[in-house]
Amino acid sequence: MLTAAHQQCESWAKRHGAVFAPEKYQLIHFTRNRRTAREELTNCIKIAGHTVKGDPIVKLLGVWLDSKLTWGEHIKRACRKGEAASQALGRLATAVWGPTARSTSRLYEATVKPVLLYGAQEWGMRVACEKGTRLKPIEKIQNACLRRATGGYKRTPIAALEKETRTPPIDLQIQAMAEHRTLTTTDHQVENHISTLLAE
Repeated sequence: MLTAAHQQCESWAKRHGAVFAPEKYQLIHFTRNRRTAREELTNCIKIAGHTVKGDPIVKLLGVWLDSKLTWGEHIKRACRKGEAASQALGRLATAVWGPTARSTSRLYEATVKPVLLYGAQEWGMRVACEKGTRLKPIEKIQNACLRRATGGYKRTPIAALEKETRTPPIDLQIQAMAEHRTLTTTDHQVENHISTLLAE
């Protein structure tokens, strides 16, 4: 089926002067069936003389997709980058010297948080429904950054740090981003439907 679909795409490309690069193709099988053998997820296809092997994890526009769409791999990699950004922030600001708490919290909002929440509009809804089990690593990085910004002690309640820096809890922000994306997409679909009806 994929080979037949690709032939149609090639016909379209010839008509419009486009060129595809089969050597860059990626293939992933999505399933939540626990009985699916790992070998089945690596089944390959041959397109335009190139063999495209199935991968359990692929990267698409900076977001890592796994075959069961659990988003675990993406969160792990985001936390790795976020931890590096957090350590860089720690070299600029400490409890005894550096920018003010307000400036440091702004630095966190501008440099660390975008790395942690990249693509949250897509993966946030599923992760938020799991009651924060997958968000613990992200929450840990945010907590460390807020403690650096405020100079808070290790046992200072995180709610107090969030209030002091005017930073919402990470799970609420992710849920808000996902819901905003859903509402925006729905509104866009409604507008398109109305435009189609008016055109008819």
